[in-house]
Amino acid sequence: MDRRRLLKKIAFPILLVGALLIGSKLFQSKSKLASVTIHYVLGDTAPRVKELIATVQSDKDHEIVGTIDTTLIGAEVVETDRMKPGTYRAEITLVAPDGTRTHVTKQLEVPEGGGTITVNLGRN
Repeated sequence: MDRRRLLKKIAFPILLVGALLIGSKLFQSKSKLASVTIHYVLGDTAPRVKELIATVQSDKDHEIVGTIDTTLIGAEVVETDRMKPGTYRAEITLVAPDGTRTHVTKQLEVPEGGGTITVNLGRN
């Protein structure tokens, strides 16, 4: 009986410390996210594009962190997201009015603290 009480007294603080450590790691992971604005610049190509589809994934673990699929095409298409600093790959598909698809891959660098990233897709 005394052994059981001793184990309970020891186990509770250990479990509590473990839960606090896990919680702090989760909080730190979330707090490292930075606000990022990605500008997909089509320039003079915009009139020849009816749809832009982009998937952004981490180079590190290939986790998809953002997607955009829009038919609201202008000289510039803007997406805002929250991402961790690091290297990402954007798989971009431009769809022409006749259905022709052009695939482009671009590397993106998200700086510490976030910011604006420009992805040039047009000739200008």
